[in-house]
Amino acid sequence: MLNIQYLFFSILDCYVAVAGCCSPQAADVFTACIVNIFVQVWKARNLSRFEDLTTHWRSCTVHISALAKLVGNNTKKSSNSFMANFTLLKGFGIAINPSRSIRSMEVLWSPPPLGWITGNIDGAATGCPSISSCGGIFRDYKGDHCGSFCAFLGEGKADFAEFCAVMVAIKKASEFGWNKLWLESDCITVVNAFSNSNLVPWNIKSCWLKCRAFTLNMDFMITHI
Repeated sequence: MLNIQYLFFSILDCYVAVAGCCSPQAADVFTACIVNIFVQVWKARNLSRFEDLTTHWRSCTVHISALAKLVGNNTKKSSNSFMANFTLLKGFGIAINPSRSIRSMEVLWSPPPLGWITGNIDGAATGCPSISSCGGIFRDYKGDHCGSFCAFLGEGKADFAEFCAVMVAIKKASEFGWNKLWLESDCITVVNAFSNSNLVPWNIKSCWLKCRAFTLNMDFMITHI
């Protein structure tokens, strides 16, 4: 019912197996199964050693399944839409706890003035530092797509990726010959760096100043969003 092939040599192996579960509710059921497997083995060995009684394996699995179902139906943790979790929970006869709805926030995008191009840019890293990338999308005053880009940056921090997103966007605008560019970034440090270059990381400062020079030959503005 757990649908795994796994060898357990220590309690740490059990934690690794549980970490592979996708949803918190399924992880609780998985943990309950593992814990009660140990309990049933311990009870069966005690009965055999001290009372000379044999325990049938079906009796053990019935107890394990019943306790796993009890845990799954009483946990407050939620599940998700993965089919493996759905199959696992339904296999034990457990009612699925739906995940909480994500809080939504309305964001209204306004097109730029006539003749301008708006670039919405962003950068991200998976750690600090870790692999990073950036991307952006350009639209005109009608909201039509004029171009977009994405770039893998290698190892770096999130702020490094945010700065690179701006630099790539400015270079793209220069290549396309756009003389009126309005960039929108969610990084306030990047926005402030246009008035204070000391905020720019030293390892990309020369590239930043070069891109900054491109903006002097165009109508340029950048805002925080």
